[in-house]
Amino acid sequence: MNGNDEDAMVDINVAEKLLNTEPNIYFTRALFRKQIGDLDGAFQDYSRAIGLDPSYKEALFNRSLTNKFLGDLTLALQDIDKAL
Repeated sequence: MNGNDEDAMVDINVAEKLLNTEPNIYFTRALFRKQIGDLDGAFQDYSRAIGLDPSYKEALFNRSLTNKFLGDLTLALQDIDKAL
């Protein structure tokens, strides 16, 4: 991670502490984590977003892709079915 990435993660983490019931915070952090290669962290944050809003289609779709990259095709298909 470069300095800008670290600053962005700090900002997202501060927002998460203030708005921890807002699924978009977790979704945003998941996107960032996926971008820097932290697929396990991305999966966890997509799951938190979905836990707060089970109908969050974008989070379901992105978690499906993350599951695919992590090698869990069964969970990937389950999420994509829910997203559709």
